[in-house]
Amino acid sequence: MKCRSLSLVAFRNVPYKFGRQQAESCYTEIRFETFKRNRTIATACCKFSLARLAEILRLIALSILFGGSVTIVAVAMMLVFSAVAEGIPKTQAATANAPIFIHFSKVLLGGGITLLIAEALSFSQSKNTAKSTLIRYVLSLLCVATTMIFALGIVPPMSEMLTIMHTKTNLSAEELTGLQSSFHRLHEISRLVVGGTILTALFSLLIPASMSQPAAGVPGITLDE
Repeated sequence: MKCRSLSLVAFRNVPYKFGRQQAESCYTEIRFETFKRNRTIATACCKFSLARLAEILRLIALSILFGGSVTIVAVAMMLVFSAVAEGIPKTQAATANAPIFIHFSKVLLGGGITLLIAEALSFSQSKNTAKSTLIRYVLSLLCVATTMIFALGIVPPMSEMLTIMHTKTNLSAEELTGLQSSFHRLHEISRLVVGGTILTALFSLLIPASMSQPAAGVPGITLDE
């Protein structure tokens, strides 16, 4: 429509043969179209920003879950090997390092919750059903599950057993042996669970970079319409 390209100043100088009502109608239509276009741009920019926020949160969470777990496991192994080299039993050395994992479980739990929020936000914005993206979601959910199992299912009873072994001095030899056996069993399970967290976090990090690259720019906007 030709009158769409006219500005408000031009409408004020429209000859009366067009009629004042027609000019006002055109101006109203232009304002409505401009409002719709601005709303579309704002919505697209908001979605784009949320998608980028989700990706940043996801990378931070996975970096904590992968890098932090690898660091803690490496440090704990070095401490155990050093203690064993000095003649300390392996079980006793592992028990002495348990507080490190107990405190780190809170960090893992926070990272798992952050990852869950980031992936939920990412899915709500893109709803991408590509195979690589679905695999990424599955791996991220498995990573969150392992962090929940470790922080909420394994660490609390380990912490309770550790407290009992350190505070109660009147335990019989049989009770102490039973506590140590249960603690060692949970410790072995925690190693598998943390290993699963490390692997799933690593694969979740690698899959998007190697199999799916998001398009740059704000999707859904063309400025030359």
